[in-house]
Amino acid sequence: MKCAEVEYLAPLYWSGELETQAMAEVEQHLKECQACAREMATQEQCDEMLQETLLSEPVHDEELRQRVRAEIAQAPRWAAGHLWLAVGTAVVTLLLFAGIRFVYVPSASDSVISAGQVSASIWADAADDHNEEVVKRAQRKWLYGTAEINAMVAEKTGDAKLVAQLAPEHYHIDRMRICDLAMRTYLHLVYTDGRHEISFFLRRRGGEQLTGPKLAESNGRAVEGESVEKLQIAGFQSQRYTVLVVSEQPRQQTLDFASHAANSVLDIAQLSGHNPSIPAVLLLH
Repeated sequence: MKCAEVEYLAPLYWSGELETQAMAEVEQHLKECQACAREMATQEQCDEMLQETLLSEPVHDEELRQRVRAEIAQAPRWAAGHLWLAVGTAVVTLLLFAGIRFVYVPSASDSVISAGQVSASIWADAADDHNEEVVKRAQRKWLYGTAEINAMVAEKTGDAKLVAQLAPEHYHIDRMRICDLAMRTYLHLVYTDGRHEISFFLRRRGGEQLTGPKLAESNGRAVEGESVEKLQIAGFQSQRYTVLVVSEQPRQQTLDFASHAANSVLDIAQLSGHNPSIPAVLLLH
């Protein structure tokens, strides 16, 4: 793991939202890189000082709670919409009054997520990521240069050829970054033909099982699809990889992108000429 990756993953590291493998890689990097270790130590110290300062002031919120309860009790039935707005405003006011920063830390029960829940989350997360980073051009740190991207993909997946294998006809790789979808780390690769940009999300398969409506099959792999607002998403899994595709192209075109990738990505068993019985793999985004 490189310094830029640790910097990007730092917020997820401190909030405990990184998956086990990514957490271990960050901690291993901190053992080997003194500069990053010092920076993370400084962040931790500042975080603790801020928390201690905020918590040192007593919070007297009972009066506000009583006012909220009184408003709820007196509100007429027909004013339900206004009531919820008032309650929402009161809650926000309460949080500002308390002056406490809340950080979500997953509990043990939160980590037990069913395959269906993961799948439902991944479609929406992939669409949001593409919309923010590709459509809206949010400021992000990207890795450019084919050689650098190939090296990063090789480091994270074990196969640099995936960059070329995923590319649709007439498209070439433009940039890449690391992102987090459904609490798992993915490589976000953006391909372009000069007019359109499409997102591919790639990771080494780590136990996730994605489900969704099967719309096609390629190379013995189920290709699934979903629509999120104006974006089309398609996906598959191979024995080793999970791949997600998001584009603003029509659904059939997006399915073609996914089918091409599913047909191009080869697993070790396929390269050696064997055909073992393996679970169906889904391609998602």
